[in-house]
Amino acid sequence: MQVEGATRKPLFTAAVLLADSQLQLLEWWRAVVGPTLAVEHAHHMTIEFKPATVVGFDEGGFVELHVVGFSQDERGQAVLVEGVTSTNARPHVTVATATGTKPFYSNELLARGVTPIDGPILKAVLGIARS
Repeated sequence: MQVEGATRKPLFTAAVLLADSQLQLLEWWRAVVGPTLAVEHAHHMTIEFKPATVVGFDEGGFVELHVVGFSQDERGQAVLVEGVTSTNARPHVTVATATGTKPFYSNELLARGVTPIDGPILKAVLGIARS
């Protein structure tokens, strides 16, 4: 996450997957669910979009995200996760999207249904993206 210019407004807070967990998620997806779509993300779980404040946010702290479900269609692929509270109705990591589909499509995708699964536990670090 970009941290220089910390006086800029926070765009979102997130649990950012560590590099080995990004790879673990993509490999798990391919082995269990199937091929990924054209644009792989597997980067973070948004905690809060445009937070009013980040006071008390444990930036740099480590957390674990347990994959408990997944959903996919021709436009997106995402996993439902537990372990960190999110303002999203369905805390998730966008695995991949079709070309031209924005990652936030995962919210709509997961709202239509989720296949429950006891998936991997991913390691992440708490971060703040600033606009």
